[in-house]
Amino acid sequence: MNRFKKARVCADKDKDSDSQYKIIMDEAQDPGNSAAETPTTETPAADAPLAETPAKETSAAEKRQHPRIPVHWQAAVMVQQRPSMGKLGDLSRGGLTFLGELNLPVGSKHQIYIRMPTTDRTGYHQLELIAQVCSCTLVASQGNYRVGMRILEMRGNTPQHIMHFLHMNGG
Repeated sequence: MNRFKKARVCADKDKDSDSQYKIIMDEAQDPGNSAAETPTTETPAADAPLAETPAKETSAAEKRQHPRIPVHWQAAVMVQQRPSMGKLGDLSRGGLTFLGELNLPVGSKHQIYIRMPTTDRTGYHQLELIAQVCSCTLVASQGNYRVGMRILEMRGNTPQHIMHFLHMNGG
């Protein structure tokens, strides 16, 4: 079984940012990497007219202004002044995907702390931002939620670190 680092947040001043929280890594067992989602299907009503075709919905990917770059970084979302640990699944200039245990309401705004590896992978940058929930989908195989979020505000050195990472990775 693979081992990975599990993160937790402690209320401690981070020396590299203005953040009052710091993400701490603990060693833990890897529960697996399956990402199957709960399938959702809709069946048309029996009395629905066949001649009418509903307008095609625009997918979230088609609405995005910037490409999302896959990442696997430890992160914490603050919910009612308490951290909820999870991971970042992807990141762009305007949004991110948070993978965690909470079903966050669409429209809610949250402070997010991210532990981003340095370019040389010898350390980490502590990032802090504010994001709004755009979607929240249950990933049934893991019992976790995939939360699509729009970035509203970046704090401290976060914009420089994110923009450098995206530039280096084609985002």
